[in-house]
Amino acid sequence: MSGKLATAPSAIGATTTSTSGTATTSAKVLQTLRLFVERDGRVCVADVMQALGVSSATAYRYLAELEQAGMASRFTLGDYVLGAEITALERAARGFDPYAAAAQPVIAALASETGASITFARLSGCRLVHVLDVPGPLGPPAPVNSRTLRIEPPTDAEAAVHLATRRGRKTVRLVQESDADTITWAAAIRLGSQVVGSVRAVLTRGNASQAPTQVADKLCRAALRIEGRLKAR
Repeated sequence: MSGKLATAPSAIGATTTSTSGTATTSAKVLQTLRLFVERDGRVCVADVMQALGVSSATAYRYLAELEQAGMASRFTLGDYVLGAEITALERAARGFDPYAAAAQPVIAALASETGASITFARLSGCRLVHVLDVPGPLGPPAPVNSRTLRIEPPTDAEAAVHLATRRGRKTVRLVQESDADTITWAAAIRLGSQVVGSVRAVLTRGNASQAPTQVADKLCRAALRIEGRLKAR
C-alpha cells in the first residue's frame, strides 16, 4: 500500500516531455482532481472542458492521467469517480494525521460536556476541510458523510474567525452566530503565528436553554488544549 501511495503522484503529468510543459500539465491535472470535490465526487468530460477551458481530447487526457495514477476511475462513458488511491490516502490521513489525533479526544470531551455537536476543521486556502464531527445530544446530527473528509466553504462564524486573524486582529479567538435553527460558535486553532484550522460548536435553538451557559468558554479552552497537544507532537 505504501509503495502505491508513494509512486502514484509521480504518474500525474508524466506524458509531457518538457519541464515547463510537465509543470503546466501537472497543474491542470491537479485542477481536474479538485473538480471532484466541487462536484460531489463525480466528474464528466464536459465538466473539465468548461472549468479549464480545454478541448474534449485534452479533458480526456487529464482524466486518463488521474485514472492511470489511481486517483480516478471510469464509471460510465465520459463519467469518472474518485479512484481507490484516494480512499487509501484518506485512510492514511485519518490514521496518521497529527491534527486529527490532537483534536479527537478534546472535541469528544467537549461534545460530552456541552451537549453541542462539535466539528474540527483544517484550513485549506480559503476553504475548510471538516476532518472530525462529533454529534452532541443538544446539537444537530452529524452530516450523512461525516465519516469522510468534507471540503466546503466555512460557516459565517468560521469565516469571521479566519478573516479577522488574517487581517492581523490576533486577539480574535471566538465568534458566535445565530440563525433560525442553530447557535454556532467557532474558535481558531493556531500553530505558532499561523492559523491552521478551527473548532466549532453548534446547538439547535430548541435545545439551547438546556446547554451550559459557558459553551463559549469551554470552546476556547478546547481550542487551547488542541493547540497545546499539537505543539507537544
